[in-house]
Amino acid sequence: MRGRTLRFFKDGPNVPDDLLVARDEGRVVFFCGAGVSRARAGLKDFIGLARSVADRLSIAPDKPARQLINAIETMPPIAGVGGLISADRVFGLIERDFLSSDIYRAIAAALKPERSPDLSAHRILLELAKGPDGTVRLITTNFDLLFEDCDPAIPFSKPPRLPDPLRSDEFGGIIHLHGHVTSDYGDAAGDGFVISSAEFGRAYLSDRWAADFIRTVLERFFVVFVGYSADDPPMQYLLEALNRSPGSLSGVYAFQSGAYEEAEARWVQKGVRPIVYEESRTHAALWDTLGLWAERARSPSVWYDKLFAQASVGPEKCEPHIRGQIAHVVSTLEGAKRVALASQPLPADWLCTFDPYIRYAKPGRIGSLMEVGPHFDPFMAYGLDSDPVPAKIDPDSTVFEKRDIPAAFALTRPDRQNLGEDQVSALRGHWAVNAPRLAARVGYLGRWLQRVAHQPAAVWWAASQKGLHPDIQRQIESKIGDANDESSSAVRAAWRYLIDTWKHAGSEHSEDWYHLLEIIKLDGWDAAAVRDFAKTRRPRLKVERAFSGSPRAPDSSSEELENLLHLDVEYLHHGDEVVAIPAEFLPSLLRELRNNLELGSALEEELGGYGLHMLESINADTEEDESERSYKSGINILLFEYIEHFRRLLEIDAPAAEREIRAWRDAAGPIAAHIKIWSCGDSRLVSHGEFAEVLRTISREEFWYSSHQRDLLFALRNRWNELGVRTRISIERRLLQGPGRWKRATVSDFKKARASAILNRIYWLVSNGCSFTFNLDATTRQLREDYPEWQAEWASSATFSTAIRTGWVGTDTRSDELLDLPLAEILDAAAKLSGRSQERFVERDPYAGFCALKPIRAFSALTIAGKTGKYPRNFWQTFLNADGRKQDRFRLVLLIVSRLGRIPDDYLNDLLRPVTDWLLRVHKTLLPRGRNSFDLLWRRLVSLLEQRPDFGESSIVRGSQPPDWVTEALNSPIGHLAQILLADPAVSRLKGGEQFPDRWKGQANELLSLRGEGRPRALAILCHNLAWLFSVDPQWVTQSILPAMERQDHNGDAFWAGFFWGAKVPQAQLFVRMKPSLLGLAHKGSYTRRRHAEVLAGIVLAGWGSRAGENETRLITDAEMTAVLADADDDFRTQVLWHLERWSREPGSRWRDDAVTLLAQVWPKQIVAKTPRVSARLAELAFAQGERFPLYASYILPLVGPVDQDFINLPALRRNKHNLVDEFPEQTLAILHGILADDARQWPYGVSEVLDRIGTTAPNLLTDRRLIKLNRIRNSF
Repeated sequence: MRGRTLRFFKDGPNVPDDLLVARDEGRVVFFCGAGVSRARAGLKDFIGLARSVADRLSIAPDKPARQLINAIETMPPIAGVGGLISADRVFGLIERDFLSSDIYRAIAAALKPERSPDLSAHRILLELAKGPDGTVRLITTNFDLLFEDCDPAIPFSKPPRLPDPLRSDEFGGIIHLHGHVTSDYGDAAGDGFVISSAEFGRAYLSDRWAADFIRTVLERFFVVFVGYSADDPPMQYLLEALNRSPGSLSGVYAFQSGAYEEAEARWVQKGVRPIVYEESRTHAALWDTLGLWAERARSPSVWYDKLFAQASVGPEKCEPHIRGQIAHVVSTLEGAKRVALASQPLPADWLCTFDPYIRYAKPGRIGSLMEVGPHFDPFMAYGLDSDPVPAKIDPDSTVFEKRDIPAAFALTRPDRQNLGEDQVSALRGHWAVNAPRLAARVGYLGRWLQRVAHQPAAVWWAASQKGLHPDIQRQIESKIGDANDESSSAVRAAWRYLIDTWKHAGSEHSEDWYHLLEIIKLDGWDAAAVRDFAKTRRPRLKVERAFSGSPRAPDSSSEELENLLHLDVEYLHHGDEVVAIPAEFLPSLLRELRNNLELGSALEEELGGYGLHMLESINADTEEDESERSYKSGINILLFEYIEHFRRLLEIDAPAAEREIRAWRDAAGPIAAHIKIWSCGDSRLVSHGEFAEVLRTISREEFWYSSHQRDLLFALRNRWNELGVRTRISIERRLLQGPGRWKRATVSDFKKARASAILNRIYWLVSNGCSFTFNLDATTRQLREDYPEWQAEWASSATFSTAIRTGWVGTDTRSDELLDLPLAEILDAAAKLSGRSQERFVERDPYAGFCALKPIRAFSALTIAGKTGKYPRNFWQTFLNADGRKQDRFRLVLLIVSRLGRIPDDYLNDLLRPVTDWLLRVHKTLLPRGRNSFDLLWRRLVSLLEQRPDFGESSIVRGSQPPDWVTEALNSPIGHLAQILLADPAVSRLKGGEQFPDRWKGQANELLSLRGEGRPRALAILCHNLAWLFSVDPQWVTQSILPAMERQDHNGDAFWAGFFWGAKVPQAQLFVRMKPSLLGLAHKGSYTRRRHAEVLAGIVLAGWGSRAGENETRLITDAEMTAVLADADDDFRTQVLWHLERWSREPGSRWRDDAVTLLAQVWPKQIVAKTPRVSARLAELAFAQGERFPLYASYILPLVGPVDQDFINLPALRRNKHNLVDEFPEQTLAILHGILADDARQWPYGVSEVLDRIGTTAPNLLTDRRLIKLNRIRNSF
């Protein structure tokens, strides 16, 4: 979770995680300016102090000092610049006419506070400045003694005797860097104040004692500036003096009010990272943040307990900033420890917030396979306030859409820096063959996971992981094995399956297979190779996320095993590669493969035996298409590989094959029965004397098992005439006995099934030359009494393959019971028959089947019910949602519209969503012939929505999250109606300038006039097609839709949501109208901008690349593009570069030239645009260009600055094919020299190897100053 920030309250400033951790460790020095004393104590700022001193010294209005004060007060500041005149010049002018002693006394008197000033701001900062050892380290340029008034026991100092920052025992207390007043506020203490231009010059430029002091502080501590503006004299002198050496201010922050872009412009060029908060007269956001931070510092346990109490409801019910706070907590050692040891552990579904692969998972439906629930977006439920908002995912994805997944769980820098010997793999010894222990912080998270392992969300999350560390597995095993464990049996079973799967996962089977092939090529076959060959075929359990596919973690009510994970047996198939195994190794190989089959059978039985229902017949029939049997799945893969090698052994060494088949005689289970039954068909394997003995080992259930039937009948046909009479009679008795009665079978059903099974077998055998000792006709008459409908020709299907194919039985829609009922009785009968059957995963819904089979009778039943005042919502919904409705003819659709139009309002309200969804699916059939009927129903529906806006609600669960207007609209009645308008055949083929019919515009305006959230939902759908709408009727769009883009409410948000969902670049005329809003949106840091930054960046870039008019003028000029890139934030700039990289690499694209133009002439060169993220993206853009890399490198070099490893990943440098380092070593070095920081610990992975490669490829560069510098930095760490 690197690069994260924390908000102490909703919409508060983002405080970087590394700063929070550094403060907890006592590595932060707070640097306090006039704003601290002005905030609550009411003292003066720098210019206010100058005015007060001028008054006390009675400086005349015509004097330069007084005139300068007036000029400073009257001249408005320039955004991003601040004041044009530095206030220290005022005191420089005053010094011309007054003694320093007089000035100091005037300053002291002006700073004397009122009685009992409010010192709460000072106390907050003292709390924050106090390290874990109790030492306060606070530097201030204020002259007052308000910090000392808070706690007189704290030591304080002033120039020239400043404590040495290199000595921990000495560096502490309140340090007045520019001096302080005497205790009675009568004069300056000691050597006076640093107040004038001359004094600032000596302190920071000539003598440099202040600059050197601060530089030493920065070498050891983070520094946070509070109470300053970037153009305050202390800041100007201090930072400009220190920032002359690159990288010297890497750990400096400043709290700044206002817009983020302006703050960056004012601070970043000084080497300071601004922490931006909302501007207000009292700076409430600043002091609320510092106050809450101080509470955390003062009483960490209280802060953690309060936060954990808020988080105890789970992430879905928490605000994003609370989720961000928890994410910060677990990113620190102390926080992870508290999470692990909390009296009430956080719920397990916090794993979904900790894991970005779940936060950024694809949205979907929640619920089960049988009961699909509402739409659910994991990011809205689990995302952090500091997460980049993912782009919308549309089924018809465009070039603008993707979802970047930030790095998953990873070690933080402190984790890596504090690794012990037992936490790193070794070349030899214990840690060479065992997994090293986890880093301490991650180990605590493992402890927490063990404590919540009983919760379904924990095992659900774990099911999607490739594994957990062995230490965590052992902890969980210990927990679920404890007699006092609170886990349910399903959760315990799930964990056992998971852990067993992880323990036996080992390496990838494909790697083992290809490694074995190489060994065989080198050394040939031996006993070890046979074992390894069988090992590559060994089945194993496979665990996956539950098949429901729900993106939402299950709650405590979902403890069934099937809701937690999906279990299957995995059988490895290694393609069609033929491996010739020497004959002498076949017996040992078959023993190994037999063990694999028995293991697979045991695993299938453990999981319920469903995989054993798919056993295929071993015998191939001459009439069967062999291609149908070529594909094997499940345990059949093992079975048929075994049979293939067995048949080969049978041809080579029949006695050895007979011995192998005897090994199955005492085995039980479906696989053993399958092979024994098949072997009975070959006299070389089972003699006629052993035939009856082998069959006696086959149970009644196995004898009648459908998967065995084909091979059994073939064996009886092949051997019948050679069997003895007693053997045949014993087989006849089993044939006439029939199968046993299965559970829950009625007597009638059982008798029919038994009769059919017996008759099919005996008649098939008769037709294949077998004769019986019993009377066939008498037996047939007797069995037909149980099943009169049986036909003799059915017996021919007795040897058809009955293997069950993979798949799921969803809903049983058989409707036989409804077919002959009177219309008035159909719905009541359907209600009685509906519901979950006793069979697993089978839902009975006979009315759904009836709607598909007899749609007119199904509709008539609803009509009859309506005449008695009954309008059952479930049956109406089933009927309207049926797939067959799409194929209904016009007359039936018209009848349905007419009937719906007569349903009373109270009932139609409940049917709004299925009715509008049905209209959306059948509108092409209904229109245009049924226009009048459609319009009447439309008016009814819109009237209901006008009266009760809540009836138009979406099925989407919003919770406390911002609306997702597109998804909500697509799942709402209003969205359905808007989609119908867009697909109306009367308008869908209109071309540019033809205009929409008045009737159509009237209906569209009805939707756009709905109250509540109706209008935003209509806007979201219509704006998806904004470009087409504008091309057809620009006047209507300009009047009815475009005004919404200027709104700062739900309407504006929905407009942009729909427009960006479309992700289409508008035509030139529309683009020009939208350009001010598009560019304005790019400047803002709003939620809408953040959510759609990717598409917005693509459209703005495409607008710059598009030309219009005779002069081919760009739709966005170079100057406009430069301005928006300079004023926007890093998210926008990096998205622009992402699009630029993709488009510039397309063969023949004009972007190959435009990209160069953008970099050479348009891309801003301001410091604010040379951030680590942007610089990294620029470098990756260059490295992605292949042979054009030198050209791009030359233009990118002036645009980049130092980058740390949190932002850069240079895969192109690590690829072997077309390696840029070898082809362009000098340009590669130039880029690396431009982006690598002065701290090698911040370099991205693999750069050290690249530097070595540069020296090897181009030895002449070994003496290049740039490579020498980088090598020196690398070797210093």
